Amino acid sequence: MPDSTRNEDAAGPPAEADFAVELSDLRQAQAALPLPLAAPAERIGRWRPVSGWRLWRPLGVIGVVALALLAIGANLYGPAVARFFATKPVPPVTLGLRAGHIGCLVDAAWSPQGTRIALLGDGFLACGENTLPGRVAIYDARAGALVTAFNVNSDVIAAAVQTLAHQVAPPAVSVVPDSAIEGVIQFHHLLWSPDGSRLALTFTVAMFSLRNSGWSAYLPDGEPAQPIGVLLLDPLGAQAQALVRLQSVYRPDQGDESAWDLRTGTLLSSPNAPSNIGPASILPPALGYRWQPDGTLAPLLPLTSLTPPSPLPLGPVGNPAGGAAFSIWQPGFAVAVSRINDQGALDHLSSVYTWQTSIAAWSPDGRYLLVWTGQAGLLALPNRAPLTPADLTMFQLNQPWQLPLRDAGLLRVLPTIGPGDPVGDGLAWRPDGRVLAAFAPWIQSGSLPVRFYDCASGSLLATLTSPPFTAQPLPSGPDLAQWSPDGTHLLLFDPRVGTVVVWGPAQLPR
Repeated sequence: MPDSTRNEDAAGPPAEADFAVELSDLRQAQAALPLPLAAPAERIGRWRPVSGWRLWRPLGVIGVVALALLAIGANLYGPAVARFFATKPVPPVTLGLRAGHIGCLVDAAWSPQGTRIALLGDGFLACGENTLPGRVAIYDARAGALVTAFNVNSDVIAAAVQTLAHQVAPPAVSVVPDSAIEGVIQFHHLLWSPDGSRLALTFTVAMFSLRNSGWSAYLPDGEPAQPIGVLLLDPLGAQAQALVRLQSVYRPDQGDESAWDLRTGTLLSSPNAPSNIGPASILPPALGYRWQPDGTLAPLLPLTSLTPPSPLPLGPVGNPAGGAAFSIWQPGFAVAVSRINDQGALDHLSSVYTWQTSIAAWSPDGRYLLVWTGQAGLLALPNRAPLTPADLTMFQLNQPWQLPLRDAGLLRVLPTIGPGDPVGDGLAWRPDGRVLAAFAPWIQSGSLPVRFYDCASGSLLATLTSPPFTAQPLPSGPDLAQWSPDGTHLLLFDPRVGTVVVWGPAQLPR
Protein backbone atom coordinates (compact mmCIF):
# COMPACT_ATOMS: atom_id res chain seq x y z
CA MET A 1 0.00 0.00 0.00
CA PRO A 2 2.69 2.54 0.77
CA ASP A 3 4.30 1.91 -2.64
CA SER A 4 1.04 2.19 -4.57
CA THR A 5 0.16 5.38 -2.77
CA ARG A 6 3.41 6.96 -3.73
CA ASN A 7 2.85 5.85 -7.39
CA GLU A 8 -0.63 7.55 -7.45
CA ASP A 9 0.85 10.77 -6.16
CA ALA A 10 3.51 10.69 -8.76
CA ALA A 11 1.15 9.85 -11.63
CA GLY A 12 -1.10 12.96 -11.16
CA PRO A 13 -4.91 12.93 -11.01
CA PRO A 14 -6.73 9.76 -9.97
CA ALA A 15 -7.97 7.37 -12.63
CA GLU A 16 -11.49 7.60 -14.24
CA ALA A 17 -12.62 4.49 -12.42
CA ASP A 18 -11.82 5.94 -9.01
CA PHE A 19 -13.86 9.17 -9.78
CA ALA A 20 -16.79 7.11 -11.06
CA VAL A 21 -17.01 5.30 -7.77
CA GLU A 22 -17.42 8.59 -5.93
CA LEU A 23 -20.22 9.74 -8.33
CA SER A 24 -22.05 6.47 -7.96
CA ASP A 25 -22.14 6.87 -4.21
CA LEU A 26 -23.51 10.44 -4.49
CA ARG A 27 -26.34 9.43 -6.80
CA GLN A 28 -27.21 6.51 -4.57
CA ALA A 29 -27.54 8.90 -1.63
CA GLN A 30 -29.66 11.30 -3.69
CA ALA A 31 -31.94 8.52 -4.89
CA ALA A 32 -33.51 8.38 -1.46
CA LEU A 33 -34.50 12.07 -1.68
CA PRO A 34 -37.72 13.33 -3.36
CA LEU A 35 -37.54 14.92 -6.75
CA PRO A 36 -36.26 17.25 -8.05
CA LEU A 37 -33.29 16.95 -5.69
CA ALA A 38 -32.75 13.35 -6.89
CA ALA A 39 -32.44 14.50 -10.54
CA PRO A 40 -29.03 15.05 -12.07
CA ALA A 41 -27.64 18.53 -11.86
CA GLU A 42 -27.73 19.08 -15.60
CA ARG A 43 -31.47 18.14 -15.77
CA ILE A 44 -32.30 20.42 -12.91
CA GLY A 45 -30.90 23.35 -14.77
CA ARG A 46 -33.12 22.71 -17.79
CA TRP A 47 -36.36 21.86 -15.85
CA ARG A 48 -36.76 24.82 -13.50
CA PRO A 49 -37.32 27.73 -15.94
CA VAL A 50 -39.65 25.71 -18.15
CA SER A 51 -41.78 24.57 -15.17
CA GLY A 52 -42.00 28.14 -13.74
CA TRP A 53 -43.35 29.55 -17.01
CA ARG A 54 -45.90 26.77 -17.32
CA LEU A 55 -47.03 27.45 -13.73
CA TRP A 56 -47.37 31.24 -13.84
CA ARG A 57 -48.76 31.59 -17.37
CA PRO A 58 -52.24 30.14 -16.51
CA LEU A 59 -52.25 32.00 -13.21
CA GLY A 60 -51.60 35.24 -15.01
CA VAL A 61 -54.49 34.62 -17.40
CA ILE A 62 -56.78 33.84 -14.46
CA GLY A 63 -55.70 37.05 -12.72
CA VAL A 64 -56.45 39.18 -15.77
CA VAL A 65 -59.88 37.62 -16.12
CA ALA A 66 -60.59 38.11 -12.40
CA LEU A 67 -59.60 41.78 -12.54
CA ALA A 68 -61.85 42.29 -15.54
CA LEU A 69 -64.77 40.69 -13.74
CA LEU A 70 -64.13 42.80 -10.67
CA ALA A 71 -64.11 45.95 -12.78
CA ILE A 72 -67.39 45.02 -14.41
CA GLY A 73 -68.97 44.14 -11.05
CA ALA A 74 -67.80 47.36 -9.44
CA ASN A 75 -69.28 49.34 -12.32
CA LEU A 76 -72.64 47.57 -12.16
CA TYR A 77 -73.06 46.83 -8.46
CA GLY A 78 -70.62 49.17 -6.73
CA PRO A 79 -73.20 51.69 -5.48
CA ALA A 80 -75.44 48.95 -4.09
CA VAL A 81 -72.51 47.28 -2.33
CA ALA A 82 -71.36 50.62 -0.93
CA ARG A 83 -74.84 51.31 0.42
CA PHE A 84 -74.93 47.87 2.01
CA PHE A 85 -71.67 48.35 3.88
CA ALA A 86 -72.16 52.08 4.60
CA THR A 87 -73.03 53.14 8.15
CA LYS A 88 -76.78 53.50 8.30
CA PRO A 89 -78.17 56.54 10.16
CA VAL A 90 -79.57 55.79 13.58
CA PRO A 91 -83.32 56.61 13.66
CA PRO A 92 -84.72 58.60 16.58
CA VAL A 93 -86.84 56.99 19.27
CA THR A 94 -90.61 57.45 19.01
CA LEU A 95 -93.12 57.20 21.85
CA GLY A 96 -96.38 55.64 20.77
CA LEU A 97 -99.22 57.67 22.26
CA ARG A 98 -101.69 55.02 21.21
CA ALA A 99 -99.79 52.44 23.27
CA GLY A 100 -100.36 54.61 26.34
CA HIS A 101 -103.98 55.29 25.30
CA ILE A 102 -103.34 59.03 25.13
CA GLY A 103 -105.50 60.75 22.59
CA CYS A 104 -104.34 64.32 23.14
CA LEU A 105 -101.08 65.43 24.72
CA VAL A 106 -101.04 68.26 27.27
CA ASP A 107 -97.50 68.23 28.66
CA ALA A 108 -94.37 66.10 29.05
CA ALA A 109 -91.65 65.83 31.69
CA TRP A 110 -88.23 64.18 31.86
CA SER A 111 -87.31 62.22 34.96
CA PRO A 112 -84.40 63.75 36.95
CA GLN A 113 -81.96 61.18 35.58
CA GLY A 114 -83.29 61.54 32.04
CA THR A 115 -84.07 57.84 31.72
CA ARG A 116 -87.87 58.12 31.59
CA ILE A 117 -90.44 60.45 30.09
CA ALA A 118 -93.89 61.07 31.55
CA LEU A 119 -96.66 62.26 29.24
CA LEU A 120 -99.85 63.92 30.46
CA GLY A 121 -102.85 63.85 28.18
CA ASP A 122 -106.46 62.97 27.67
CA GLY A 123 -107.41 59.41 26.88
CA PHE A 124 -110.76 60.30 25.27
CA LEU A 125 -109.76 62.66 22.45
CA ALA A 126 -111.60 65.64 23.92
CA CYS A 127 -108.76 68.17 24.08
CA GLY A 128 -111.08 71.14 23.97
CA GLU A 129 -112.13 73.76 26.48
CA ASN A 130 -113.47 71.01 28.74
CA THR A 131 -111.21 68.03 29.09
CA LEU A 132 -112.11 64.68 30.54
CA PRO A 133 -110.05 63.08 33.31
CA GLY A 134 -106.40 62.98 32.39
CA ARG A 135 -104.12 60.07 31.72
CA VAL A 136 -100.42 59.64 32.44
CA ALA A 137 -98.13 57.34 30.45
CA ILE A 138 -94.47 56.77 31.34
CA TYR A 139 -91.97 55.57 28.73
CA ASP A 140 -88.38 54.41 28.66
CA ALA A 141 -86.59 57.40 27.15
CA ARG A 142 -83.90 55.34 25.40
CA ALA A 143 -85.94 52.44 24.01
CA GLY A 144 -89.32 54.17 23.68
CA ALA A 145 -91.13 51.26 25.35
CA LEU A 146 -94.19 51.94 27.52
CA VAL A 147 -93.38 51.36 31.20
CA THR A 148 -96.76 52.10 32.80
CA ALA A 149 -99.94 54.09 32.19
CA PHE A 150 -102.91 55.03 34.37
CA ASN A 151 -105.93 57.31 34.57
CA VAL A 152 -105.72 60.25 36.94
CA ASN A 153 -107.85 59.78 40.04
CA SER A 154 -110.35 62.64 39.71
CA ASP A 155 -112.12 61.58 42.93
CA VAL A 156 -109.21 63.00 44.91
CA ILE A 157 -109.62 66.38 43.18
CA ALA A 158 -113.38 66.32 43.73
CA ALA A 159 -112.93 65.63 47.45
CA ALA A 160 -110.44 68.50 47.77
CA VAL A 161 -112.87 70.89 46.07
CA GLN A 162 -115.65 69.80 48.42
CA THR A 163 -113.41 70.47 51.40
CA LEU A 164 -112.46 73.88 50.06
CA ALA A 165 -116.14 74.76 49.60
CA HIS A 166 -116.67 74.53 53.35
CA GLN A 167 -113.58 76.55 54.24
CA VAL A 168 -114.14 79.75 52.28
CA ALA A 169 -116.77 82.41 52.93
CA PRO A 170 -119.45 82.40 51.79
CA PRO A 171 -119.36 78.61 51.26
CA ALA A 172 -121.49 76.89 48.70
CA VAL A 173 -124.79 75.71 50.14
CA SER A 174 -125.20 72.74 47.88
CA VAL A 175 -122.63 70.06 47.30
CA VAL A 176 -121.38 69.68 43.74
CA PRO A 177 -121.63 66.14 42.33
CA ASP A 178 -118.31 64.48 41.73
CA SER A 179 -119.34 63.79 38.15
CA ALA A 180 -119.61 67.54 37.49
CA ILE A 181 -116.04 68.08 38.63
CA GLU A 182 -114.83 65.06 36.73
CA GLY A 183 -115.97 66.45 33.40
CA VAL A 184 -114.35 69.88 33.63
CA ILE A 185 -110.81 69.32 34.90
CA GLN A 186 -108.25 71.12 32.75
CA PHE A 187 -104.66 69.98 33.23
CA HIS A 188 -101.80 72.32 32.44
CA HIS A 189 -98.38 71.23 33.69
CA LEU A 190 -96.60 67.99 34.44
CA LEU A 191 -93.56 68.08 36.69
CA TRP A 192 -91.28 65.38 38.10
CA SER A 193 -89.98 65.81 41.67
CA PRO A 194 -86.21 66.24 42.13
CA ASP A 195 -85.83 62.76 43.62
CA GLY A 196 -88.08 61.11 41.02
CA SER A 197 -90.57 59.79 43.59
CA ARG A 198 -93.56 61.99 42.72
CA LEU A 199 -95.35 63.64 39.83
CA ALA A 200 -97.15 66.99 40.05
CA LEU A 201 -100.10 67.78 37.76
CA THR A 202 -101.46 71.32 37.85
CA PHE A 203 -105.13 71.79 37.02
CA THR A 204 -108.10 74.14 36.89
CA VAL A 205 -111.74 73.21 37.53
CA ALA A 206 -113.85 75.17 35.06
CA MET A 207 -116.36 77.33 36.92
CA PHE A 208 -119.27 77.43 34.48
CA SER A 209 -120.02 73.72 34.85
CA LEU A 210 -119.77 73.94 38.62
CA ARG A 211 -122.21 76.85 38.64
CA ASN A 212 -124.67 74.78 36.62
CA SER A 213 -124.45 72.18 39.38
CA GLY A 214 -125.28 74.74 42.08
CA TRP A 215 -121.75 75.30 43.40
CA SER A 216 -120.40 78.83 43.79
CA ALA A 217 -117.51 80.54 45.54
CA TYR A 218 -116.26 84.14 45.75
CA LEU A 219 -113.10 85.99 46.63
CA PRO A 220 -113.17 88.56 49.47
CA ASP A 221 -113.71 91.37 46.95
CA GLY A 222 -116.86 89.64 45.67
CA GLU A 223 -115.43 88.27 42.45
CA PRO A 224 -116.53 84.75 41.51
CA ALA A 225 -113.77 82.20 41.88
CA GLN A 226 -112.87 78.81 40.52
CA PRO A 227 -110.70 76.07 42.05
CA ILE A 228 -107.16 75.62 40.84
CA GLY A 229 -104.48 73.41 42.32
CA VAL A 230 -101.95 70.64 42.00
CA LEU A 231 -102.37 66.87 42.16
CA LEU A 232 -99.47 64.88 43.62
CA LEU A 233 -99.05 61.16 42.98
CA ASP A 234 -96.32 58.57 42.62
CA PRO A 235 -95.15 57.28 39.20
CA LEU A 236 -97.63 54.40 39.49
CA GLY A 237 -100.62 56.72 40.01
CA ALA A 238 -101.03 55.86 43.70
CA GLN A 239 -100.78 57.94 46.89
CA ALA A 240 -102.68 60.80 45.25
CA GLN A 241 -103.06 64.11 47.10
CA ALA A 242 -104.81 67.25 45.79
CA LEU A 243 -104.03 70.79 46.96
CA VAL A 244 -106.67 73.35 45.93
CA ARG A 245 -107.19 77.10 46.20
CA LEU A 246 -109.48 79.71 44.59
CA GLN A 247 -108.66 81.96 41.67
CA SER A 248 -110.60 84.83 40.12
CA VAL A 249 -112.72 83.83 37.14
CA TYR A 250 -112.40 87.30 35.63
CA ARG A 251 -108.65 87.71 36.12
CA PRO A 252 -107.11 84.27 35.58
CA ASP A 253 -103.84 85.83 34.43
CA GLN A 254 -103.34 87.74 37.69
CA GLY A 255 -102.34 86.16 40.94
CA ASP A 256 -102.06 82.74 39.34
CA GLU A 257 -98.91 81.66 41.17
CA SER A 258 -99.47 79.01 43.80
CA ALA A 259 -96.60 78.32 46.17
CA TRP A 260 -97.24 75.22 48.27
CA ASP A 261 -95.50 73.77 51.26
CA LEU A 262 -95.85 70.09 50.40
CA ARG A 263 -94.71 68.94 53.84
CA THR A 264 -97.67 70.62 55.55
CA GLY A 265 -100.03 70.75 52.56
CA THR A 266 -100.59 74.49 53.02
CA LEU A 267 -100.50 77.42 50.67
CA LEU A 268 -97.75 80.00 51.12
CA SER A 269 -99.97 83.07 50.93
CA SER A 270 -98.95 86.69 50.75
CA PRO A 271 -99.34 88.52 54.08
CA ASN A 272 -102.64 90.22 53.16
CA ALA A 273 -104.33 87.22 51.52
CA PRO A 274 -106.63 84.89 53.46
CA SER A 275 -105.70 81.23 53.58
CA ASN A 276 -106.55 79.20 50.45
CA ILE A 277 -107.42 82.35 48.49
CA GLY A 278 -105.07 83.83 45.92
CA PRO A 279 -103.01 85.59 44.99
CA ALA A 280 -100.42 83.47 46.73
CA SER A 281 -97.12 85.15 45.93
CA ILE A 282 -96.62 87.57 43.06
CA LEU A 283 -93.16 87.22 41.58
CA PRO A 284 -91.57 90.46 40.40
CA PRO A 285 -90.33 90.39 36.82
CA ALA A 286 -86.72 89.25 36.63
CA LEU A 287 -84.33 87.34 34.42
CA GLY A 288 -84.14 84.53 36.95
CA TYR A 289 -84.99 83.34 40.44
CA ARG A 290 -83.26 81.54 43.30
CA TRP A 291 -84.93 79.40 45.95
CA GLN A 292 -84.75 80.63 49.55
CA PRO A 293 -84.88 78.41 52.67
CA ASP A 294 -88.41 79.60 53.50
CA GLY A 295 -89.80 78.46 50.14
CA THR A 296 -89.82 81.87 48.46
CA LEU A 297 -88.06 82.75 45.24
CA ALA A 298 -85.65 85.69 45.24
CA PRO A 299 -85.48 87.55 41.89
CA LEU A 300 -82.16 87.64 40.06
CA LEU A 301 -81.57 90.76 37.93
CA PRO A 302 -85.02 92.37 38.36
CA LEU A 303 -86.60 94.13 35.37
CA THR A 304 -87.83 97.62 36.13
CA SER A 305 -88.11 99.64 32.92
CA LEU A 306 -88.09 99.66 29.15
CA THR A 307 -84.29 99.75 29.22
CA PRO A 308 -83.14 96.14 29.06
CA PRO A 309 -80.22 95.01 31.20
CA SER A 310 -77.04 93.96 29.49
CA PRO A 311 -76.98 90.34 28.36
CA LEU A 312 -75.08 88.00 30.64
CA PRO A 313 -72.26 85.76 29.41
CA LEU A 314 -73.53 82.51 28.00
CA GLY A 315 -74.26 80.03 30.75
CA PRO A 316 -76.78 77.40 31.88
CA VAL A 317 -80.46 78.32 31.75
CA GLY A 318 -81.21 76.43 34.99
CA ASN A 319 -83.63 73.65 35.78
CA PRO A 320 -86.91 74.63 37.50
CA ALA A 321 -87.54 71.00 38.47
CA GLY A 322 -85.07 70.83 41.33
CA GLY A 323 -82.42 73.40 40.47
CA ALA A 324 -81.28 75.92 43.06
CA ALA A 325 -81.82 78.72 40.53
CA PHE A 326 -83.30 79.06 37.07
CA SER A 327 -83.74 81.72 34.41
CA ILE A 328 -86.81 82.72 32.44
CA TRP A 329 -85.27 81.16 29.33
CA GLN A 330 -87.27 77.97 29.68
CA PRO A 331 -89.23 76.42 26.77
CA GLY A 332 -91.61 79.05 25.42
CA PHE A 333 -92.62 81.12 22.40
CA ALA A 334 -91.45 84.32 20.75
CA VAL A 335 -94.32 86.14 19.02
CA ALA A 336 -94.35 89.21 16.80
CA VAL A 337 -96.32 92.15 18.21
CA SER A 338 -99.34 92.85 15.99
CA ARG A 339 -103.00 93.85 16.11
CA ILE A 340 -106.06 94.22 13.90
CA ASN A 341 -106.84 97.92 13.44
CA ASP A 342 -110.24 99.55 13.06
CA GLN A 343 -110.17 99.01 9.30
CA GLY A 344 -109.62 95.27 9.75
CA ALA A 345 -106.02 95.42 8.54
CA LEU A 346 -103.00 93.97 10.30
CA ASP A 347 -100.68 96.37 12.10
CA HIS A 348 -97.46 95.21 13.66
CA LEU A 349 -94.81 96.81 15.83
CA SER A 350 -91.73 96.49 13.69
CA SER A 351 -88.76 94.60 15.17
CA VAL A 352 -90.51 94.00 18.52
CA TYR A 353 -91.53 90.61 19.88
CA THR A 354 -92.93 89.20 23.09
CA TRP A 355 -91.32 86.34 24.99
CA GLN A 356 -93.86 84.05 26.69
CA THR A 357 -93.15 81.09 28.93
CA SER A 358 -94.99 79.29 31.71
CA ILE A 359 -92.93 77.78 34.50
CA ALA A 360 -93.64 75.28 37.25
CA ALA A 361 -90.79 75.01 39.76
CA TRP A 362 -89.89 72.49 42.45
CA SER A 363 -87.40 73.36 45.21
CA PRO A 364 -84.22 71.25 45.36
CA ASP A 365 -85.24 69.63 48.69
CA GLY A 366 -88.64 68.67 47.26
CA ARG A 367 -90.58 70.59 49.92
CA TYR A 368 -91.90 73.60 47.99
CA LEU A 369 -93.73 73.73 44.69
CA LEU A 370 -94.51 76.82 42.63
CA VAL A 371 -96.99 76.27 39.83
CA TRP A 372 -98.45 78.13 36.87
CA THR A 373 -95.95 80.98 36.78
CA GLY A 374 -96.40 82.92 33.55
CA GLN A 375 -93.54 85.13 32.42
CA ALA A 376 -93.56 87.59 29.56
CA GLY A 377 -91.48 90.47 28.32
CA LEU A 378 -90.51 92.41 25.22
CA LEU A 379 -87.67 91.66 22.84
CA ALA A 380 -86.51 94.36 20.44
CA LEU A 381 -83.97 93.96 17.65
CA PRO A 382 -80.82 96.12 17.79
CA ASN A 383 -80.80 99.63 16.33
CA ARG A 384 -84.53 99.99 16.78
CA ALA A 385 -85.89 103.23 18.21
CA PRO A 386 -86.87 102.94 21.89
CA LEU A 387 -90.44 101.91 22.63
CA THR A 388 -92.81 104.70 23.61
CA PRO A 389 -95.85 104.68 25.92
CA ALA A 390 -97.97 105.16 22.78
CA ASP A 391 -96.59 101.92 21.37
CA LEU A 392 -97.51 100.05 24.54
CA THR A 393 -101.01 101.49 24.59
CA MET A 394 -101.76 100.93 20.91
CA PHE A 395 -100.72 97.27 21.01
CA GLN A 396 -102.09 96.62 24.52
CA LEU A 397 -98.76 95.59 25.96
CA ASN A 398 -99.23 95.16 29.69
CA GLN A 399 -95.58 94.33 30.41
CA PRO A 400 -93.56 97.55 30.31
CA TRP A 401 -90.20 95.84 30.85
CA GLN A 402 -87.88 94.87 28.04
CA LEU A 403 -85.70 91.77 27.97
CA PRO A 404 -82.15 91.59 26.69
CA LEU A 405 -81.39 89.60 23.55
CA ARG A 406 -79.90 86.62 25.31
CA ASP A 407 -77.65 85.33 22.54
CA ALA A 408 -76.84 85.32 18.83
CA GLY A 409 -79.09 82.32 18.26
CA LEU A 410 -82.14 84.22 19.50
CA LEU A 411 -81.12 87.20 17.37
CA ARG A 412 -81.04 84.89 14.35
CA VAL A 413 -84.53 83.47 15.01
CA LEU A 414 -86.54 86.64 15.72
CA PRO A 415 -86.48 88.15 12.19
CA THR A 416 -87.89 84.89 10.79
CA ILE A 417 -91.12 85.19 12.79
CA GLY A 418 -94.02 86.40 10.66
CA PRO A 419 -95.85 89.50 11.92
CA GLY A 420 -99.25 87.87 11.36
CA ASP A 421 -98.39 84.62 13.12
CA PRO A 422 -100.37 84.50 16.40
CA VAL A 423 -98.31 81.60 17.78
CA GLY A 424 -94.78 82.60 16.88
CA ASP A 425 -91.76 80.33 17.06
CA GLY A 426 -91.22 77.78 19.80
CA LEU A 427 -87.82 78.00 21.48
CA ALA A 428 -85.97 75.61 23.77
CA TRP A 429 -82.44 76.18 25.04
CA ARG A 430 -80.17 73.27 25.82
CA PRO A 431 -79.51 73.18 29.59
CA ASP A 432 -75.96 74.48 29.14
CA GLY A 433 -77.41 77.47 27.26
CA ARG A 434 -75.20 77.07 24.19
CA VAL A 435 -77.58 75.55 21.62
CA LEU A 436 -81.05 76.85 20.76
CA ALA A 437 -83.75 74.65 19.20
CA ALA A 438 -86.41 76.59 17.26
CA PHE A 439 -89.54 75.49 15.42
CA ALA A 440 -92.52 77.18 13.76
CA PRO A 441 -95.85 75.65 14.89
CA TRP A 442 -97.80 77.60 12.27
CA ILE A 443 -96.80 74.96 9.70
CA GLN A 444 -100.10 73.23 9.03
CA SER A 445 -99.04 70.06 7.23
CA GLY A 446 -96.10 67.73 7.02
CA SER A 447 -93.53 67.07 9.70
CA LEU A 448 -92.31 69.91 11.85
CA PRO A 449 -88.68 70.92 11.14
CA VAL A 450 -86.55 71.93 14.11
CA ARG A 451 -83.61 74.28 13.57
CA PHE A 452 -80.58 74.27 15.86
CA TYR A 453 -78.48 77.42 16.32
CA ASP A 454 -75.17 78.05 17.99
CA CYS A 455 -75.89 80.60 20.72
CA ALA A 456 -72.41 82.12 20.55
CA SER A 457 -72.18 82.69 16.79
CA GLY A 458 -75.79 82.41 15.63
CA SER A 459 -74.81 79.90 12.95
CA LEU A 460 -77.27 77.22 11.90
CA LEU A 461 -75.94 73.88 13.16
CA ALA A 462 -78.54 71.45 11.81
CA THR A 463 -82.19 71.00 10.84
CA LEU A 464 -84.06 67.87 11.92
CA THR A 465 -87.52 66.76 10.89
CA SER A 466 -89.66 64.30 12.80
CA PRO A 467 -90.16 61.06 10.88
CA PRO A 468 -93.46 60.49 9.09
CA PHE A 469 -96.07 58.62 11.06
CA THR A 470 -98.91 56.54 9.73
CA ALA A 471 -101.39 57.33 12.52
CA GLN A 472 -103.94 60.09 12.17
CA PRO A 473 -102.84 63.50 13.47
CA LEU A 474 -104.16 64.33 16.92
CA PRO A 475 -107.13 66.70 17.09
CA SER A 476 -105.22 69.29 19.10
CA GLY A 477 -102.41 69.75 21.53
CA PRO A 478 -99.42 72.02 21.98
CA ASP A 479 -96.15 71.71 20.13
CA LEU A 480 -93.55 70.74 22.71
CA ALA A 481 -89.76 70.74 22.63
CA GLN A 482 -87.91 69.78 25.81
CA TRP A 483 -84.27 68.92 26.41
CA SER A 484 -83.29 66.14 28.79
CA PRO A 485 -81.67 67.33 32.06
CA ASP A 486 -78.19 66.46 30.79
CA GLY A 487 -78.78 68.02 27.36
CA THR A 488 -78.05 64.83 25.41
CA HIS A 489 -81.61 64.26 24.12
CA LEU A 490 -84.44 66.43 22.81
CA LEU A 491 -88.14 65.57 22.96
CA LEU A 492 -90.44 66.96 20.30
CA PHE A 493 -94.19 66.52 20.09
CA ASP A 494 -95.63 67.29 16.68
CA PRO A 495 -99.43 66.92 16.62
CA ARG A 496 -99.39 66.96 12.80
CA VAL A 497 -97.83 63.49 12.72
CA GLY A 498 -99.34 62.36 16.02
CA THR A 499 -96.17 61.15 17.71
CA VAL A 500 -93.48 62.09 20.20
CA VAL A 501 -89.95 61.83 18.82
CA VAL A 502 -86.78 61.74 20.95
CA TRP A 503 -83.51 62.65 19.25
CA GLY A 504 -80.27 61.53 20.84
CA PRO A 505 -76.52 62.14 20.39
CA ALA A 506 -76.54 60.29 17.07
CA GLN A 507 -78.83 62.92 15.52
CA LEU A 508 -78.32 66.13 17.53
CA PRO A 509 -75.54 68.65 16.84
CA ARG A 510 -72.77 68.71 19.38
